[in-house]
Amino acid sequence: MFRSNRRGHIVNVSSILGLTTFPGWGLYSADKFALEALTEALAAEVADLGIGVNLIEPGYVRTDFLTKD
Repeated sequence: MFRSNRRGHIVNVSSILGLTTFPGWGLYSADKFALEALTEALAAEVADLGIGVNLIEPGYVRTDFLTKD
C-alpha cells in the first residue's frame, strides 16, 4: 500500500538500551541494537518511495511492572 501510494510512514519503538547496555541486559540490548540498524537501513531503502521511517527511543519510565502491587 505504501509503495503504490508512494507515501507513508513507519514508526518503530526501541529503547534507550539500543544505544547502551548494562550487565544482565545483553540479549535485550542486542535486540534493540538490531532494531536500530534495521530502521536505519529501511529508511534509506524506502526514502525514494516517499516513505518515512522513524525510531522512537523512550528513556526510563518508572512503573509498577516488576512490583507485587
